[in-house]
Amino acid sequence: MKYLNTLIAAYESTPKWEVKVSNVGTVFYGSSVSLASATFSEYKELSQTGNPLGKLRGATVQLCKNGKPVETYEGKL
Repeated sequence: MKYLNTLIAAYESTPKWEVKVSNVGTVFYGSSVSLASATFSEYKELSQTGNPLGKLRGATVQLCKNGKPVETYEGKL
């Protein structure tokens, strides 16, 4: 049981990263800052250039750490 409590405590203390996109919702949730950053950059580019379906063009993209915004790209239509 002590081992399980240690694992739970380690998981809870690990930063949680999230990437949110307007018109879509959460597109990434996890503990990897590098994957979160790459996802943020990818969706930011799609917001700027558009995508085949056009749903992402002008979308706002937000990178959050533990639920708090760290970086935001305000999309422009």
